[in-house]
Amino acid sequence: MILEIGVGQGVTLEDYGPTTEIFAIDVRQIWEKDLKLRNVHYSVGLAESLPFADSTFLAVVSRFLLCSVHQWAKCLGEMARVLELPSRGV
Repeated sequence: MILEIGVGQGVTLEDYGPTTEIFAIDVRQIWEKDLKLRNVHYSVGLAESLPFADSTFLAVVSRFLLCSVHQWAKCLGEMARVLELPSRGV
């Protein structure tokens, strides 16, 4: 499972393979009806307090997120918290 934080309008979600299970979160509502991707679970939330259990994801992806959050260190801590070991953040 992959977590993409700060997914915005979801333009990057089609970059993943059709069998990859993706959890997409953004501070604003994501218009999932426009994307029609079956393997994506959408939610609204903050990068500084992710609503997921510890060690949930094999990878966490964040594109252009850290330049737009006020508490970037807390965000990085949350990313590390939800990653399984061994895994990686991108």
